[in-house]
Amino acid sequence: MSSSSSSPPFTAFVRFPSAFLTALITASLRRRFPSVPILPSLPSPPPLPLLQFADYDLLDHSLTLDHAGAHDLLASSYVIRKSLIRKHYLASAVAHYLAKHPDSLLATAVPRTWAVEIRFADELEEMWADDLWDLGQEMDEQEGKEEAGRAWWILKPGMADKGQGIRMFSSKAELEEIFEEFEEDSEDEDEDDKEAAQPEETSEESTKVSMQQMRHFVIQEYVPHPLLLDPLPPSSRPFTPHKFHIRAYCISHGASPLTLYLHPRLLCLFAPEPFSAPSAPMGEQQLSAHLTNTCLQREETKERFVLELGELAGRACVAGEGGDRMGREVIAAEDVESIRSGVGEVLAETWRAAVSAGQVHFQPLPNAFELFGCDLLVSLPCPSASSHTNDPSNGANSGSSKFRIHLLEVNACPDVEQTGVRLNGVIDDLVEGIVQDVVLPWAKALGVGEPEKEGRATNGLIQILELGVRGHS
Repeated sequence: MSSSSSSPPFTAFVRFPSAFLTALITASLRRRFPSVPILPSLPSPPPLPLLQFADYDLLDHSLTLDHAGAHDLLASSYVIRKSLIRKHYLASAVAHYLAKHPDSLLATAVPRTWAVEIRFADELEEMWADDLWDLGQEMDEQEGKEEAGRAWWILKPGMADKGQGIRMFSSKAELEEIFEEFEEDSEDEDEDDKEAAQPEETSEESTKVSMQQMRHFVIQEYVPHPLLLDPLPPSSRPFTPHKFHIRAYCISHGASPLTLYLHPRLLCLFAPEPFSAPSAPMGEQQLSAHLTNTCLQREETKERFVLELGELAGRACVAGEGGDRMGREVIAAEDVESIRSGVGEVLAETWRAAVSAGQVHFQPLPNAFELFGCDLLVSLPCPSASSHTNDPSNGANSGSSKFRIHLLEVNACPDVEQTGVRLNGVIDDLVEGIVQDVVLPWAKALGVGEPEKEGRATNGLIQILELGVRGHS
């Protein structure tokens, strides 16, 4: 089809740190709008209508806000969205939402979380009597318990990514040792800077964090009985279970209403080391069996340890911490669909919580959209439920008698290249879906008619939520 106007329908500013992502977006726009100028930087004054499809730090946010009430600008990021992407803000948003909606599936889909603001290890002593009192009680109650019966927790820096600063612990003493380790790293920062010129490839080195740079942390309850699979083909070795998490790409668009889309091609990111139940002391080798961040892996293993969710069908699986309870089973096609559906339900409810928490830390805009990388875990029901563990009849976990879905975190500006070359088509499809379902309707609303050319067929995005936002009509 050809445009009825001789002038370009709009101008596009496209630029990301990833040349791979920039090229995919450019190619997708050119397929539909060959005449659209695609610029690597914004001129002054900026041309209108304008598509800002760029990294958060490269966008002109003032321009986006100035045109929020118009239809002549579309930007690829909201300006404020801390309630989603900052771990301690997300925990607060979920807590406020559950106070109003105690029956929400988030009560079981989000691990219990404690926010910690700390600079020095000795500050923990006061926290055990205040903010962390209930957590401390649980730890005291399990002193002397057998290793197999102990609960575990995960410490995460509130504003770090790529696995930095993640640690596991099961007692007060272990947590204190972790913060003492962080303090030592801070004191030796000058020495570490020199060593950084010759980086080591160990997981321990790559997860270091400085207390001088971090103050906000979250403590999350460790999800027991994770679903375990072998990422390598059955013919290559005996069955060797690994832990994994799901990376789901979702697109939040607009504010009146806010529409949330899920990319149906979910990814499974496996830990580099075979799974072993957590036990103290949690050294480097053991920790690497629980950290599923691909950025911590060597390049040669990434390709083999990232699979599409659909590739799990037909593979054997067990449950963590004594898989014999479940026995070795096979993932069926209906299990894959149940997991995908559960992921959509959990993410939709998470966005409801973020919106419900108010517009201080999450401000959707009618002329913006944003891509998020969401990390979720699949587990098996615990043998005995308690007040804070999952119930099979609850929300997103009721679609299958086997599996439960847990939200771990939401990431802005996801590093799509961590997918690996083998699955580049997943990201290509994702970009095509964004252009088809977000950019194209905006272009049509400008009155420029149909796209100049047809795009290619994709799996398409799945709409999982449509929600009105207070203050927008």
